[in-house]
Amino acid sequence: MLNELPRYDFLHDIAKNQPDIDSAACDLFLSVLRTGGAVSSLESAYLGAHKITPGRFAVMLLLGLDESIVRKPSELAEMIGVTRATMTGLLDTLERDNYVGRTLDPTDRRSMRVVSTQECRDLLKKVLPGYFKLISSLAATLTPDEQAEFKRLTAKIQAGLGPEVKATESAEVLQDATAITAAYA
Repeated sequence: MLNELPRYDFLHDIAKNQPDIDSAACDLFLSVLRTGGAVSSLESAYLGAHKITPGRFAVMLLLGLDESIVRKPSELAEMIGVTRATMTGLLDTLERDNYVGRTLDPTDRRSMRVVSTQECRDLLKKVLPGYFKLISSLAATLTPDEQAEFKRLTAKIQAGLGPEVKATESAEVLQDATAITAAYA
């Protein structure tokens, strides 16, 4: 699908006829879309080989390798950046496949608590080494200086997107993933 996006020449031709369009900005935009799509496809393919989706994997990561981690569905939805309805669907399939358990919160019977199962923790232990290898292989295409510059530039783009992008939520997910990485080591 992303390969079908307009090529730079096409955008450049449009820009010639409409001076308010910046063809270089269009090219950058399409490059970001293509790169993000390619990385997402790579992640989906790796996780798909283990019969999980990126959304399900994100929930599993947030519950982690420690069976004492307990989260509310609303908390998980906020951390991942999905609606509560989407989270309910993710939890339904994860529970069906015995990767999570849901129980009533003893302090608030209107609320649920979610925990990982042993099957979840076992799958994470199996998937994480290859997942981190995949991440490392992507990063290895850039020098350390290029990686730092890439992070700086993407943060600048994200900041320019406005309030719709919640960088703090992304940071929380990354912080939790870092804790999982440390626990796995």
